[in-house]
Amino acid sequence: MTDPTHTTPSEDCRRPKAMVPYLMLWAVTLLCVIFALIAMLIQA
Repeated sequence: MTDPTHTTPSEDCRRPKAMVPYLMLWAVTLLCVIFALIAMLIQA
């Protein structure tokens, strides 16, 4: 078992790449929320 707090260079280099899908998911979610708010304002 490796120590979770210990980060090797390979893990450190791999981490930013793993964050990309989460950032894309946040961007898509924000766009959907903004689009829904605009649609509600137009319908109102």
